Amino acid sequence: MEQQPEKIQKVERLTEMPQEWQALRTKILENFESKTDGLDIERVKDFIKERNLSVTDFVIFEDEDIPLLQELFEKINNGKVRDAAVDFLSSESGGIYLQDMNLLLVRRYRNIEPLFEEGLLVHEMSHGSSEHLCYVRDSETEEITHPRAGFAIVGNEFSWGWLLEEGFADMMRGEYTEKNMLPENKEKILENLNEAGLSVVSGRLSLFPKGLDYEVPLKNVIRVTTSGISTTGDTAIASAALEMLCEKEPKLRQTLIEARSDIEKLRNVPKLINAIKPGLYLEIQKCGKGKAEFARVQNIIKEAIQNSK
Repeated sequence: MEQQPEKIQKVERLTEMPQEWQALRTKILENFESKTDGLDIERVKDFIKERNLSVTDFVIFEDEDIPLLQELFEKINNGKVRDAAVDFLSSESGGIYLQDMNLLLVRRYRNIEPLFEEGLLVHEMSHGSSEHLCYVRDSETEEITHPRAGFAIVGNEFSWGWLLEEGFADMMRGEYTEKNMLPENKEKILENLNEAGLSVVSGRLSLFPKGLDYEVPLKNVIRVTTSGISTTGDTAIASAALEMLCEKEPKLRQTLIEARSDIEKLRNVPKLINAIKPGLYLEIQKCGKGKAEFARVQNIIKEAIQNSK
């Protein structure tokens, strides 16, 4: 029996954000007052602009604001956009970049120092800095999606690019906190680490929780006023992995920044990484999300660097 060719999914490229999303985005920004008291928002914007990255509109909210935001997002027709926003608001996550609407949602934490809240905004704004925007409409379902999120491709049946994307965002966050942290606050963090029996080598902290083995950058450790110290989560593992690559290949950091807006620089990223070890870029891009996956691929990167010339 003659094999039938697979049906090709046809999509239509859109040059602008769908009107419904734009209307909701405008309504949120015009009617919602972000909780920015005590934060140096201009310092955050200046940090982003100094790297020639684009500044993304944002909403900083507290728990009391969640019902209103949920009500607004639940009215949107697109299920993926609606679910992403509502699921985030129902979680304990710190922030999200809604790439379909080009909008940041950032949770305001009162139990961390303002600098670290600003760092959270830098992280999400770094996600929003990608200018490779493209909306597509499925010709059959009429569903509109935004398939690229910086270095990551979303909407596939498999993960692609999340270590680079999350690593980049948290590397920017770490650079921001390191640049603006007072010396006495850094000393407090080192004291807290020492009290916990943890040591820092070459600016990174080695951790071994539940059978895992990974490093996180010291600059991604934050002070929580109620419970001492914490890292910036799974993304700090990705940040350390990216730092290792940038230390091995000094051109990579600036190329990653320029790749947010320059397609040729975006194409250079795989070349620089594969120069460390052939095929390494593919191994990194296939990395899934989460602590275990980021730790696994971080160790692949460490081994590749150790074995390289």
